[in-house]
Amino acid sequence: MKICEEEIDETLYWLELIKHAQIFDESRMQPLIAEADELCAIITAICKTTSAKLRQPIRNS
Repeated sequence: MKICEEEIDETLYWLELIKHAQIFDESRMQPLIAEADELCAIITAICKTTSAKLRQPIRNS
């Protein structure tokens, strides 16, 4: 998941560069950036939750 988080972050970087370079209309780029932002938030939350659960001590039943 950490690799996935890094990849979506890099994707956002490139989408922002494309937007600022005005290679495509902003109206075309904005939905892609918004979706990538949402995916980044979801993946980051998964990584944080997983990391926190991995740090919890193992309970014996």
